[in-house]
Amino acid sequence: TANAMQGDRDRCLEVGMNDYISKPFKREELIALLSRWLPAVDATETSRPIPGSESSASNTQILDLKNILEIADGDMKFLVQLTEQMLNDIPDTMQRMQDALNQKDLQTMAQEAHSIKSSAATFGADALETLSSLIEQHALDKDMMMVKKLLSEFERAWHGVEQELKRALSNDMTV
Repeated sequence: TANAMQGDRDRCLEVGMNDYISKPFKREELIALLSRWLPAVDATETSRPIPGSESSASNTQILDLKNILEIADGDMKFLVQLTEQMLNDIPDTMQRMQDALNQKDLQTMAQEAHSIKSSAATFGADALETLSSLIEQHALDKDMMMVKKLLSEFERAWHGVEQELKRALSNDMTV
């Protein structure tokens, strides 16, 4: 499920869901979950080589594309679509975060920050994921000064991630 917050798993299970997985997830996690509910799923049969995975760890400080390459499972068109979507969505979300800050709307700030966490994690943008989580928490704690400081750091981190994503696109996603 998307927008997973603390306690969501328990609430989902309480209302009758059979199981729960939040984004981002790894293929192995999904297979393990499905194997609990479906007849014998052989994980080795679903494995395919991942293009570019050998070189994807070369720039782990800003971006580690290993997870997104696993999710795309060799479908480069899908991978490019996900990357372009992130490049388009994050600036819009950042604008909504800035608007929320200007309006002192910390609830919206927390929601917008939360919406970025899974995308950042999916693309191995650890700094963005951490900053999103911190912004969300400080917004929920109504700490406007810290939110403002973290949002500034987030914007700087995003520019580095954005450059790396664009570079990855121009190199056929082999960072």
